[in-house]
Amino acid sequence: MKHNKLCSEIIFVIICFILVSCTGCIFDEKKKKSSEEPVYEPDVVWKLETNAYDTYQPTQNGQFLYLIECNYTSVNEGLEQEYKFSMTKVDLLDGHIVWTSPEIFRVNKSPVVVINDRLYVQTSGGYLYVIGDDDGKIDAVVSFTRIYMDRGPTMISCGGNLFWSNINGEGVINEGLLKFDVSKIDFTLGPEQVQHIEPRLVWTDDVADVGILMRPVAKDGIVYFQTYDFWQEKHGSIIKTVAIDADSEVVKWQTPTTTMNGDGHMQIFDDRLYFFENVISCYDLETGKCLKEKCRDTEKLDTEVYIGADSPAYYSDGKFYYTNNTSWATSSIAGIPQNMVKNIICIDAKTFAYVWGDLPKGCGSLNSKPVVANGKTFVATWGRGLRVYNSETGELIGAAENINTHPFADPPQYNGCIYYFDADHKNLKKTLMAIKP
Repeated sequence: MKHNKLCSEIIFVIICFILVSCTGCIFDEKKKKSSEEPVYEPDVVWKLETNAYDTYQPTQNGQFLYLIECNYTSVNEGLEQEYKFSMTKVDLLDGHIVWTSPEIFRVNKSPVVVINDRLYVQTSGGYLYVIGDDDGKIDAVVSFTRIYMDRGPTMISCGGNLFWSNINGEGVINEGLLKFDVSKIDFTLGPEQVQHIEPRLVWTDDVADVGILMRPVAKDGIVYFQTYDFWQEKHGSIIKTVAIDADSEVVKWQTPTTTMNGDGHMQIFDDRLYFFENVISCYDLETGKCLKEKCRDTEKLDTEVYIGADSPAYYSDGKFYYTNNTSWATSSIAGIPQNMVKNIICIDAKTFAYVWGDLPKGCGSLNSKPVVANGKTFVATWGRGLRVYNSETGELIGAAENINTHPFADPPQYNGCIYYFDADHKNLKKTLMAIKP
């Protein structure tokens, strides 16, 4: 039987789904109250209608954005006969489509990863598709044993190769960090001939069911990741943060912790490795030493705002901005004072001290990364549109509730613009918008 933590996470997901659903149900009742808030009129530079209704986080590479255009929801509703997707390259300067790849009749299973002049994306069944950046054509198709498939999605690039996790939680095989050598792909064969090339497991723990749930990060040829234990009761709840050389595959350092879960977000700012989850932590990149950590004090639930994170953080002017999965219903369910519950958070980057936060009326759980520009903090919310705050004070500048923002995990920025999706839930489409802050 799996650990209670896994069960509690499943229950928590169900509760969050109910809360978000309930939030949507009461939206009309709350609308009059929320209309008392100032209205924000976004300066929209351009719009582009897309079919990226069900999609992983689009990948930005400078001036260009790579979208996975797919509509798996329509399959469930009987509007399509097969699962399929295509990749589209969008010029962020003016919103025009550079190219759209041929349709791929599989389910997209990873983010798009850029290496030199090619794009890599994994699909269901253990396939890796390689698409040319210049023309959008499929250059190669690679297959590998299905149990090595990216299930995170966690795939990244480092040192010209691909790395990802094969976490499954079923004890079928050892789980850990996989490395795929892209130089083994023969691009002269074309996409018609599927090449079978296995990735290699370059790091694994000494116990089963300990894998990597959080997407790794990389800098200067080193891959950093944190483990996740499905059986924490059995294994003692030891989570490890690991740094491994991408070329030599030698572990540089490995640091255990009992305070984190391994299910949040890790980011590098300067020479520090930060973790944003139920605990906010900072590690030294060179030594793996934990420099600072802010845990939740269960004795102060009535007097301190919970500053845990469920999104990546945006760093600006000595502060971190992020969101979490608390909601308007958290207070009544958990018995915490309403003013101690915030799902939009700003903290001091050095001390991790709470600076300001907000909990929009009727708002459900959030996992969208805020963006700071021109002294304003932009936050995409579920059911409460695009909200804009004064970055220093947290004062609400206004809300654009007419925009059905579909939160990016990492909103693109380019040429002075921020980019968001405006979701059309009726027609199952999303419009990409460039907004001048």
